[in-house]
Amino acid sequence: MDKLVKYCIGLTLICLFFLFTNCKEEKEVKPVDVSYTYLLVDLEALLPLDLNFDGIENVDLSKEIDVIQYNNPLSCSISFSTRNDTLTIAWAEPQEYRDPFLTPELMYAYTGENIKYSIVSRHYTYWINHDGSIIYLKEIEEEAHRSFYRLEMLTALIVDKEQNIIKFGTPFSSASQNFLTRDGIKTRSLSAVFKPYPDDN
Repeated sequence: MDKLVKYCIGLTLICLFFLFTNCKEEKEVKPVDVSYTYLLVDLEALLPLDLNFDGIENVDLSKEIDVIQYNNPLSCSISFSTRNDTLTIAWAEPQEYRDPFLTPELMYAYTGENIKYSIVSRHYTYWINHDGSIIYLKEIEEEAHRSFYRLEMLTALIVDKEQNIIKFGTPFSSASQNFLTRDGIKTRSLSAVFKPYPDDN
C-alpha cells in the first residue's frame, strides 16, 4: 500500500512538473510578424503633367519624378504586417530640406526651380472583405505634419487574384494627389499597379 501511495505521489509530481513547464513555454511564445511587400510597376495620372519642368508632359509619372522607379524596393511600395493588421505605403512627395511641404510653395513653380521628391511612408490599418478582392484602408492619424502634396482619398485597394496584383485608380478605389507645376498647383487622379516582391511568377 505504501508503495502504491509513493508511486501515485511521484506520478502526480511528474505531471505537475511538465504542466508547469509547458505553461511557462506557452507564455514565452511571441506572435510571428509576417510581412510582405508589393512594388510599384505602373503609375499614371489621368491627365499629363510636366513635373520636372522640361517642357514635356507625361501621364507616366516615372518619367517626371526621379524617385519613382518601377520594381525598386527603395521606391514606391505597399508593405503589409499581419501582426497588427497595418500596412505602409511608401510614396513620392515633394520635400524641402528633408521636411514635407505642409502648405503650397508656389515660389518653386514661379522660379522654375526643379522640385525635389523623396519617398515618404504613410501608415494605415486595413481589413479585407469576405472574398479577398478589396482591402479597405484607414490612415493612422499619427503624422504631426500633413503634407499638402500627400496621396489623398485612398480608402481601398483592389486585389486581382488572377494577375496576382494590387491596384488603385478604379471607381471603387480612387486616389488623387496635388502637384506643383509651372502653371501652379494641379490635382490629378492616379492609377497604380503593384506586384509582389519577390515575384515568384
